[in-house]
Amino acid sequence: MPSKWRKKAKRIGIFWTSIMPPRKSPENTERKINALGHVYFLHEREKIGMIKNVILMTENKVEG
Repeated sequence: MPSKWRKKAKRIGIFWTSIMPPRKSPENTERKINALGHVYFLHEREKIGMIKNVILMTENKVEG
């Protein structure tokens, strides 16, 4: 994961982990992001995209 995304996520208060049980579905992941403010990643290759999406959603809420 690029350090700039890690730093930006940390700056806006998103805490993330890199471990998620494989039996969890993407729907559960979205609910956990919304409810807990934690990002759970399904696979290594999805980390950057999910961090970007959560950062954009958070920034839109702040600006809107």
